[in-house]
Amino acid sequence: MKTTYTIIFLALVLLAAKEIFQTKNNLIYQKNSATLPLTPTSPIENHSTNNIQALALADINTQNNIKVIHLDTPKTLKAFYVTYYSFESIGKLNQIILAAQRNGINSLVVDIRSSNGGIFDFSDNKIKTILSQLHDKGFYLIARIVSFKMNENEPNSPWYDPSSKDRWNQIAEVSKEAIDLGFDEINYDYVRYGGPDEAQSQTPIEQREPVIKSFFEFLNTEVRQKYGRPISADIFGTTFVDPEKGIGQNPKDAFENFDYVMPMTYPSHWAIGSLGIKDPGNHPYQIVYQSLEKGLSKIKNDPLKIAGLRCWVQAFDIESISPWKLRVYTAQDIQDQIKACDDAGGVGWALWNGFSNYKDFAGVAPSPTSVPPIISTTTASTTLKNKILKTETSTSTTTEKISH
Repeated sequence: MKTTYTIIFLALVLLAAKEIFQTKNNLIYQKNSATLPLTPTSPIENHSTNNIQALALADINTQNNIKVIHLDTPKTLKAFYVTYYSFESIGKLNQIILAAQRNGINSLVVDIRSSNGGIFDFSDNKIKTILSQLHDKGFYLIARIVSFKMNENEPNSPWYDPSSKDRWNQIAEVSKEAIDLGFDEINYDYVRYGGPDEAQSQTPIEQREPVIKSFFEFLNTEVRQKYGRPISADIFGTTFVDPEKGIGQNPKDAFENFDYVMPMTYPSHWAIGSLGIKDPGNHPYQIVYQSLEKGLSKIKNDPLKIAGLRCWVQAFDIESISPWKLRVYTAQDIQDQIKACDDAGGVGWALWNGFSNYKDFAGVAPSPTSVPPIISTTTASTTLKNKILKTETSTSTTTEKISH
């Protein structure tokens, strides 16, 4: 297990260096792109003052009574993951919006936690204004909450105790706050123990699955039913083949308590020979479809099942994390994963890239000729927001994760 974590850490470092080099000159991948990507000298990134006044809303500090609305869940979710840092940077967020509209994306899964534990580092009015403008553009908005890992960007970061009722209540409070700000759905990640090593937790391995199940039931009652908004959970793709008692995840428990279950079936994260496939990273459709089919067959007759299936889709250039091997992930690779999820009965998907840098992948919508920015890049932040989630060690964009 320690060897696996070391490999993942080295993968993080190498991928971060690769991504930073690419991002300096091209903030959205141009491999396999049907249209030219935005660059740091793009008119969208450096609009004139006149364009800002014409295309963006007025300064948010003058808007004190912003009406919060919530959108209905799309019949088929088509989402990009947006890092906290990308959401914080209006220039980068505008670029993500352009890529999303170019590829038929209708939803965004947004990190709401900063590295020091708060829900963003700017005022409620600014958050509400940005969310309102994204809603106006038709985007369904999902707030992603990291549940039990203190710092997801550090492989050896400590974990909160998943059995802590205080932690559960903190998560529920943050969920309510995100809904009040205008997010349409809450997504929970790291809903597990840190690993099978018993030394990592005082909870014996045989008790971990019941603890995580109880946490799922708590979220169902205290968030889903109380506030009337959908909730979703991210779980390991490998648990669809074999539930993992060491981390406490069993897909059956998740399907009984969430509106949507989102397995991370990334082809790069399967061991050589998994599901009879010698090199899983080179067979995106087969590895995703077979793992989903195997897991869903176990719960198809469960009378307590309420969740729909969505899939996290690999959108980063890795063939295998063990052994470490790079591979340019093409538009076809992404489409193969999406098709596998659709064929397994999925009702949506979300692309995961740890830097929110997305390739064009032959999306379902025509490319717009121009896209107005969502908000002025000159808008000032006002108040520091650092409320519920506890302090984490400081991180930077150089340590953004390849997985979650």
